[in-house]
Amino acid sequence: SYLGYKTEKIPVGNKTRIDVTLREDTAEIEGVMVVAYGTAKKESFTGSAAVVKGGELQKRVVGNVTKSFEGTVAGVQVASGGGQPGEAASVIIRGIGSVNASATPLYVVDGIPFDGSLSAINPADIETMTVLKDASAGALYGARGANGVIMITTKKGTEGKAKVSYSVYGSISSLPKQYPMLSASQYRAFAKEKGVEIEDMGANTNWQDEIFRTAFSHNHNLSISGGMKNGNYRASLGFQNQEGIVERTGMKKYTGRFYISQKMLNDRLNLEASITATRNNDQRVPLGESGGFEGDVLLSALKVNPTYPIYNEDGSYFQKSKDVRNPLAMINLTNDKTETDRLLANVTGTLDIWKGLKYKMNIAFDEMKASRKVTQDAKLIYMTDKGTVDINNVEAKSFLIENYLTYNFNLGTDHRFNLLAGHSYQKFRNYRYGFSENGFDIDGINYI
Repeated sequence: SYLGYKTEKIPVGNKTRIDVTLREDTAEIEGVMVVAYGTAKKESFTGSAAVVKGGELQKRVVGNVTKSFEGTVAGVQVASGGGQPGEAASVIIRGIGSVNASATPLYVVDGIPFDGSLSAINPADIETMTVLKDASAGALYGARGANGVIMITTKKGTEGKAKVSYSVYGSISSLPKQYPMLSASQYRAFAKEKGVEIEDMGANTNWQDEIFRTAFSHNHNLSISGGMKNGNYRASLGFQNQEGIVERTGMKKYTGRFYISQKMLNDRLNLEASITATRNNDQRVPLGESGGFEGDVLLSALKVNPTYPIYNEDGSYFQKSKDVRNPLAMINLTNDKTETDRLLANVTGTLDIWKGLKYKMNIAFDEMKASRKVTQDAKLIYMTDKGTVDINNVEAKSFLIENYLTYNFNLGTDHRFNLLAGHSYQKFRNYRYGFSENGFDIDGINYI
């Protein structure tokens, strides 16, 4: 290896002489970084930015790319929400800039402004991430870049024979410490000591043991890449199964991506195309606000009498009242699933018109469909309408077309110019629709 050149790895074996020709790594020599609508040399870049290599992001066991940003860049705050597997994190660059407006930065993936969650991006497909932290760095995106811009560049193919890569990891998650609550025997002793009458049902139930579990997660990534001097390709498949530490919570994600590039007209024209398809399957239970004012699964597990049994003698769930809920019944008699499909495709053409003058066209299409289906069984004591079903659907589409010219030239050795003129148009169409039903008189059927 040598600074400014690509590292070569050669097996020694029984060889006594090894001749190596290193190839120049232009990006390293010139210190190039990805910025808005192109690249810039680090030595001439005046804005505030930071670059993170994809390898650093892949070291983290996360279900959403946004959570991998934590601790990687100074001035970037990352906060998780409710801890749901695959849930996106809140990312804030250089603090909150408004009292009531969103502080979410703009995400740009391979030059495409990305709307919505980054769950469609597989961390294993990321080559680099550039965080543009100030107004001058993100100015070309206008008001959309007011909260900073995060530029994500995905991996491309490389010249040479086909290379197959496979990676796998597993992880175990568990609750580090339960909340210190009175056991049934301690509860009885405390009541006796204070002379207080309690309702003792004779059981010894640790409700936290019933709702929490040791969760196992695993991730698999397979890719193949290669190419020739005038073109290359890369295809990848990914699968992630992440369990939550609360019973019946988890996420399964399937990703597939294909990239191809081809040079034509004596290498003056470079055509690139990519397509990414993902499916997310999320399983939830009544946590947070979805549990209602009487309490969600966690709050119910903390406040329910430890002498209450889990089941009645006939095997049904013991439920004291609609206000005093059995958390295990809430988990097993509620079915909350979300299925999200997303398709991203783009085609880019770059033409060298003249020395330093380039024309680039970028066309991209993004389509997302999500359906959340929630059923609550009539056996839940707080259901007064014989069970409910709610189905909510979201469909989002966007179309992007960009045309722009860049002209780079030098005047002498001390003056360097980078001129940009172009046009960008993006159209969004969003639909939301759903329905609900209640009053199911027949047992043993799927309300959906």
